[in-house]
Amino acid sequence: AVFFFVLVSFTFAAGTNIPACNDTAAVINSPDLYVVDTDLVGAPNLHPSSFNACILINSSDVIVVCQGFSITDNGTSNSVGILAYRSPSVRLSNITVRNCPNVSGYKYNIAFDYVDNSVITNVSASNATSDSILLVSTTNTSVSYANSSTSPNGIVLTFSSSNNSVSNSVASNNSNSGIV
Repeated sequence: AVFFFVLVSFTFAAGTNIPACNDTAAVINSPDLYVVDTDLVGAPNLHPSSFNACILINSSDVIVVCQGFSITDNGTSNSVGILAYRSPSVRLSNITVRNCPNVSGYKYNIAFDYVDNSVITNVSASNATSDSILLVSTTNTSVSYANSSTSPNGIVLTFSSSNNSVSNSVASNNSNSGIV
């Protein structure tokens, strides 16, 4: 008998840990893997658009992995849990947000504005005061395995958003719309 063994090697970058919303790592200005390593609370990071965010993504080529940790608001007005948005004239691309089981209590729990070719997957967003997951002027982006509940609106694609997909997702118990 002849046996063949295949040695497979994987290299994983350690990435950058996000230990708190008010940590400098929560304002993402360069491409990298960003790993949430504890439950996060609040929205202290002000974007020029007047939104406050817990995690503020200002760069393309970013992966945010929550590792099962929660991101919740503490009453901050005009807030977003995870915001990917630079400006209408500088679009972002290749952003992934994944494995976030509880993003809750923000005006918008997860928002991508002027973002292209990106992914939101394996997330649960609830108790937003407006939209749980919001895509504004976003193209070629996939929302999959998302659970959106108990908000006015579940998953919203608006303002010139096109060529996006929503699959294997559930929007339930939202007071206005599930998926728009």
